[in-house]
Amino acid sequence: ATTWTTEQTVDVNDIIRSGYRLFIKSHEWTFLKPPFDLILPDAVEDVDLPADFGFLVGPLHYTNESVARLLPLERKDVTVIRQMRQQGTITSGQPTLCAILAGRPGNLKGQRSQLLLWPTPNQEYTVIGRYSVLPQAIDISHPHPYGGAHHAETLIQACLAASEEFNDTPGSATQHFGQCLQDSIKYDRKVAAQSIDNRDTRHPNTRWGRGRYGYYPFPMD
Repeated sequence: ATTWTTEQTVDVNDIIRSGYRLFIKSHEWTFLKPPFDLILPDAVEDVDLPADFGFLVGPLHYTNESVARLLPLERKDVTVIRQMRQQGTITSGQPTLCAILAGRPGNLKGQRSQLLLWPTPNQEYTVIGRYSVLPQAIDISHPHPYGGAHHAETLIQACLAASEEFNDTPGSATQHFGQCLQDSIKYDRKVAAQSIDNRDTRHPNTRWGRGRYGYYPFPMD
């Protein structure tokens, strides 16, 4: 068996990461804007967001049956939330305002972001929404790339195209990657078009409408 040198191993890992970045940045992939449920625990005013959270895509809506008809959480700047908390006129209740606090390097939770709420929840609530994923680099700890089996060949060709670029020898892999990418984009657009059928049937008091980034629930009158 051939044994790679340390330098060769580093080069191969760099090529794989470069190919993955090429694939990820080639299109606004639907799988990188997944729906998610977020529990707002009772008496917790700062709630951890998913570890790969980038930014919210659209609003957050309540799923609790008792508040299904109410408007979504209103996004504000972090300073506004802190000012509301300091005023102290209302301390707890159903949160109506929220803000995103980006994770800070060096703390115990790394780069993990938080959802700041006002007022502090007076019971457990659940909200739904979508967020943009910050994909982690492929390594031993994170060996599985985003995209799944439908995009596997495109990802392979992206890595081979990155290898050609690394060696300054653009060729058939670069061309094949372009062809596979078009097929992947067509598939992804078909998935996005079908999102209208992916509705939350648990809450009959919710109707759906189309926004800039897809289909979202709106409260019934």
